[in-house]
Amino acid sequence: MASPQSILERLPLDILEWAVALLPLPDICSLRLVSRSLAARSSQRAFRGYFITKAVRWTSVEQMQELVNFTQSGELGCLLQRLTIIGVVPTTGRSDASIALLTEALVNLRLNSTNGCVQSLSLLVRGQDGTDDMLLTIKATGRSPVWRRDWRQVWQAAAQTFEVVCSALAESGLAIQQLDIFSGIHRCSLACDQFAPILDGMDLSKPLQNLISMSLSLSHYVPVIQYDQSLESYGEGGTRSVEDVGRLLALCPQLESLGLAGRIVHGWERSAC
Repeated sequence: MASPQSILERLPLDILEWAVALLPLPDICSLRLVSRSLAARSSQRAFRGYFITKAVRWTSVEQMQELVNFTQSGELGCLLQRLTIIGVVPTTGRSDASIALLTEALVNLRLNSTNGCVQSLSLLVRGQDGTDDMLLTIKATGRSPVWRRDWRQVWQAAAQTFEVVCSALAESGLAIQQLDIFSGIHRCSLACDQFAPILDGMDLSKPLQNLISMSLSLSHYVPVIQYDQSLESYGEGGTRSVEDVGRLLALCPQLESLGLAGRIVHGWERSAC
């Protein structure tokens, strides 16, 4: 009587692939341990599909180290095409170790992936518990408490995440084809005035040279209203911000699709997004 191993090894490749597609990843990994032959024959589309998409928190040294290991030469992480990098609210300060590891992982993708690039890169912000309820603070108004989002810390996390990712991209030279900057999340935007320091201090020409699609959620953020300051000064700031966005777009000669979402944020304490 034929053993289960020999029966599996004699299955036509299309039937084996169909069976593998029905299995969760841990079971596929167990199947691959049966023999070298099965490991090779089960490494087709269904199995590889688990490694095309990945989301990581850049603030986690453990996740960044895992991403570095995942993307080394010969590893299945070299199949990665859709990468999501997540910032955390409230911010925990810059971690030089995490940033260095993120840069190393992007270098690995440039050197080891099939095309030397990734199909898409998305930036998100999440709460410490991983949910979209990024940060809520309780404020007493009269007799009853009211829960409100502390949007300033959300904006701060977005700005920090954008700066860290741009730094890693500039250092690694990893090209991307699609870029999503916080457009996939509600109540979170990048302040337009965050572009100037990035563009002045980093060279993003290589990462953006083949970009074909970009989605941006932007706001013009005025942190504090000074009543002795003229409104014209805020208009000038808005003009500079628009010019900075133009500078960013000028780095994308292949851009075909641009999605912009705008959010108005005021500086008064009573305002919330």
